[in-house]
Amino acid sequence: MTKTSISALIQSDLGLETGYIESLAERASALYSRIKLKGRRIDAPSPELKLVQCWSSDFLHSADGDLPSFVAAYEPSCSVIRNASMHADHAHIARLDISDFFHSCKHAMVETVFRGIRFQPLPDGEWLKLEEADVTLLARLSCYKGALSVGSPCSPALANRIMLPFDRDIEANIPSSCRYSRYSDDMVFSSNCWIDIAALESTVDEILSTSGFRLNRRKTRCSGKGDRRRVTGVFVTPEGELSIGSKRKHEIKRLLYDYLTKGQGDADVILGLIQFAIQVEPKWASVLLAKYAKYGEARQYGVIGALRNASE
Repeated sequence: MTKTSISALIQSDLGLETGYIESLAERASALYSRIKLKGRRIDAPSPELKLVQCWSSDFLHSADGDLPSFVAAYEPSCSVIRNASMHADHAHIARLDISDFFHSCKHAMVETVFRGIRFQPLPDGEWLKLEEADVTLLARLSCYKGALSVGSPCSPALANRIMLPFDRDIEANIPSSCRYSRYSDDMVFSSNCWIDIAALESTVDEILSTSGFRLNRRKTRCSGKGDRRRVTGVFVTPEGELSIGSKRKHEIKRLLYDYLTKGQGDADVILGLIQFAIQVEPKWASVLLAKYAKYGEARQYGVIGALRNASE
């Protein structure tokens, strides 16, 4: 066992024996349980396998650093707000969806990602390539039945890196007036010029199909400045401002009123919604907090304080 082997690094970081790590890799596909969440199939790894997969995700992020700006999800600098902001100043927005995204990321693609990694086993040390045995080990630990799974914590980081060549091809082959980003399987294109959606779908589908990906054309959406424009759950107003949308505003008001006046509801859920609103629409959130500061415990602690007290 060399000092630069992946097994040795995992052993050092997680305290797992090398033989146990290799055993996890051999049994990986048997270490998942299938659950349904809101009608969506999730194959969740066992706690031990999940721990190693979390390590793999951190390893990828530390080895690669920041990815190009068109990668908008599951990286340290990414958020739905940043993704929406990229397109807010454009009049026309088109959203395309990749069908069965994670399951289309195959074992061989995962190996290719790990093969291209350069890592630094020691602080200030030399940057090294992975040995082929390490590539094989990490790919086996990462895949479920020959592909990425929806429930694995390392699937998003791997899928982002698998998609990089496709992202670059797409960006190079769309009109120069278009801006492109991808939030997992959700591709967003925006422009101040009219977008020929049929031509765009054809271009993207041709690029994706070279490696077995395909568009879910039923989910294609187009919107102009006079329409309700939505990018990864964030609305863009006709003035190019970001908004959480009227429906979510009404929901927050209702939940907050019921909690402060009747003690009903989940404080953590309400706090999360308010914090999201503060990030997207700080002016609206500020007015909301001032208005509801006169109810219940918020009179003494403020709205945020009252919710946090209940969470502790």
